Amino acid sequence: MKGCLLAPFRLVGCLALVLILLAAWLYRDRLDDWGRQLWHRATNAPVAVAQNGTPGPKALAEGRRKLALLKAGADSVTLSPDETASLLDDVLGPYMRGTFDSIRIELHEGAVQVNARANTGRLPAGLLGPLGLALRDHEPVTAEGTLSIASPGRGAWHLTALSFRDFPLPSEVLPRVMLKATGDSTRAVPLPLPTEARSVAVHGDGVTFYTRAP
Repeated sequence: MKGCLLAPFRLVGCLALVLILLAAWLYRDRLDDWGRQLWHRATNAPVAVAQNGTPGPKALAEGRRKLALLKAGADSVTLSPDETASLLDDVLGPYMRGTFDSIRIELHEGAVQVNARANTGRLPAGLLGPLGLALRDHEPVTAEGTLSIASPGRGAWHLTALSFRDFPLPSEVLPRVMLKATGDSTRAVPLPLPTEARSVAVHGDGVTFYTRAP
């Protein structure tokens, strides 16, 4: 008799455990970020302050001028957050215009975060799965990625995390998102660069391109 009375509570407990495990799996990328933040606080490790950048024609022209200095013999050039945002906006534009606007970036140590506003009604049907049912017509979207030199004359912004509002997408979904958005599932968005650019370093206050390998 006692076992029968406890059975519903055991079922509820099992369901709660399954939901917790499912949430932990879906949000594992966010949990990883929280873990790193807690580690920094516990160890008093320094955390680089991120700076925002907004694209614009003047910043784009200045960024291109700086990159051209690598051809003229400069060992390195550093692009400001605005200049970096302008270069990324220039290459991301064909994929984002009409669907994403209000683009700005944040520079973090080793990573570039792109923030925008998404017109969810223009996203391909079924792209976001069940999450699409919970989104409004316009939602903030955050994409995080790293910069690297893929080959001479070609850099790459590699998508590592994507979230709509406060809902991060599981990492295994990202190749499918990139395939539908750009036609390429590698998660890498090409960035034209001078062939002299051999390595790149991203910091909170700017992005530096070097003519020497790391």
